[in-house]
Amino acid sequence: MRFILTIILGLALTTTAAAQEADAPQTMVIPAEDDAVVRRELAERYVELAQGDSLAEMAQAFVDGLIDADTQSLPEHREWFRTNVPREMANLMILVMDGLIPIYAERLTAEELMALITFYETPLGQSIARKEMQIGMDQSMAVEVAVMQFQVDLMRKFCTAFDCTEPAASGPRPDKRGVQRN
Repeated sequence: MRFILTIILGLALTTTAAAQEADAPQTMVIPAEDDAVVRRELAERYVELAQGDSLAEMAQAFVDGLIDADTQSLPEHREWFRTNVPREMANLMILVMDGLIPIYAERLTAEELMALITFYETPLGQSIARKEMQIGMDQSMAVEVAVMQFQVDLMRKFCTAFDCTEPAASGPRPDKRGVQRN
């Protein structure tokens, strides 16, 4: 189950999900003033559009695939995760998106945000938004694999330099002649 939770968290952290308001405007005019309030509103709209229109279905399919592949957990545990994880993921994604909105608002100008919004309102933009969700999940997996390999390699090098056989051991590991290496 730890693997499933790691993958789910990676999915949540690589997506741009936020609840879409039914009455949100479809187009916006670039404001004359580039102030923080306007940029925040534009950032909210951008995040809303960038999530794509199939996030919930994609998340459910992803979770179902992970749970179906899990042969070690009890059936009732898998079913609990299948039922509860998508709802909890949606809550997590809203929190993540709420955290990203001020970042976009701070780092991008109103003009840049408008350009993104204009693009993501097009059919091509929505198609790319859907694909970016999958790319984000794939990217998360690639990063996870690379980080795991990095940790293994780093600890191998560390244990070559230091004695890792005893928990309390520290300091340079002596070579075969008993000479301390630095």
